[in-house]
Amino acid sequence: MSMRASTLTRAAGIGLAVAMPAKAETETMNCAEREAIVAKLTNYKEEAEAIGLNKDGTLLEVFVSPQGTWTVLLSSPQGQSCIAAIGEAWQLKITSQRPES
Repeated sequence: MSMRASTLTRAAGIGLAVAMPAKAETETMNCAEREAIVAKLTNYKEEAEAIGLNKDGTLLEVFVSPQGTWTVLLSSPQGQSCIAAIGEAWQLKITSQRPES
């Protein structure tokens, strides 16, 4: 199976596990409780590789598998999580210096 076909199959599998919300801003994203989505991602061997927090308290996480598939998960402070993007060929860019905050 090609990497593209594998990603589409994975997307369909994750989509079956979560419900679509009624809110307009999340119409194109699969949403559910964070624990349910994370459990489904572990079936694809994806683990959290990067996290960040924005000003409104939304947690952004990037889950990555050893095969290079990846998922971006957005989680609200209330516990609702939505899959914002999925893909393949993830590569970690290592920089020798990061800017000071």
